[in-house]
Amino acid sequence: MNSLKCGLKIKRMARVCGFVPKMRYPGTGLDRIETMNEALNHKPHIALISSTLDLSFLKDAFNASGLGARLSIYPEAGFETADVAVAWNPPHGVLATMPNLRLVHSIAAGLDNIFADPSLPSLPVCRVVDDRHALGMAEYAIWSVLLFHREMDRHLQNATLKCWERPSQIPARDYSVGILGFGAIGRTVGRSLLALNYNVRAWAR
Repeated sequence: MNSLKCGLKIKRMARVCGFVPKMRYPGTGLDRIETMNEALNHKPHIALISSTLDLSFLKDAFNASGLGARLSIYPEAGFETADVAVAWNPPHGVLATMPNLRLVHSIAAGLDNIFADPSLPSLPVCRVVDDRHALGMAEYAIWSVLLFHREMDRHLQNATLKCWERPSQIPARDYSVGILGFGAIGRTVGRSLLALNYNVRAWAR
């Protein structure tokens, strides 16, 4: 993720947190925290928290965002006083020890790593929604489907054996592709496969 792209996401995150005034998100349940603008008289304190990933790579983007946030990286002393946790696979129980916490923000599209914490506080939880990321995932899914549909692994093996075979030509409409999870990425994948005439079946919780 480049610094400009990350910086834009940080500014959007700041607006959701209430650190940037006069922004509302109707229907999301987050508009209620708009009053944080009045409640806070200090710069936001953001903790970068992960048990599996070094999130220090985000520091330059935060510093360039203009938010003026104080940054802490778990488990540095003082992280527990943060207003916002930017997280990926946070250690279970850590978020519950943060009395000032107002928002938990995943660094990616997935939230299972956040909700897996049995002691997760009852707070707004946000994720990244990025059209370019979803498109990239759709391209990867198309490659995977075509790999099996057109037996490309078999052709590659035959190439090493200097063997020529004429495979059966089965149209895409004769195949069904299942998608487990139908959020922003799943829908983009589904639309892309439908455009290639595959039958698409999706499952969502």
